[in-house]
Amino acid sequence: MKEFPDVFAWSYEDLKVYDTKVIQHVIPIKEDHKPFKQKLRRINPSPPNVGKAASHLYCCP
Repeated sequence: MKEFPDVFAWSYEDLKVYDTKVIQHVIPIKEDHKPFKQKLRRINPSPPNVGKAASHLYCCP
């Protein structure tokens, strides 16, 4: 950071000037392909037998 301080933006004023060829994100998609919707995947599913499995972990003194 000390060697190249002009590369980093320290404030919002520094971000005003940018080259779109450098920071533009492009997703390569073929023109003849149709996009498709993926299935919804649950991040933390809660199956019905979780309570039963958790009760085996604890034992009463």
